[in-house]
Amino acid sequence: MNYVPAELERRGYLLRRPGAASNSTALQLTHKGRQMYVPMRSCVTAVEQEWKEHLGEQRFNALRETLQDLPSWLGKVD
Repeated sequence: MNYVPAELERRGYLLRRPGAASNSTALQLTHKGRQMYVPMRSCVTAVEQEWKEHLGEQRFNALRETLQDLPSWLGKVD
């Protein structure tokens, strides 16, 4: 997944800085990146609505909960 932030950095949407831990990286949105927040959220909302219509609200909510649980299970987030 490192190619995603690398490309966003190359295009001027974010900056990567050393994180608090020695093996971590902190990501910071640039002004250009902050300008993309509203259009990005609009796009995500539209996709979520399509998925919800296809799956039904109960299955969609279960999918969302499962996806939110995965990083913790994989040890990526405490």
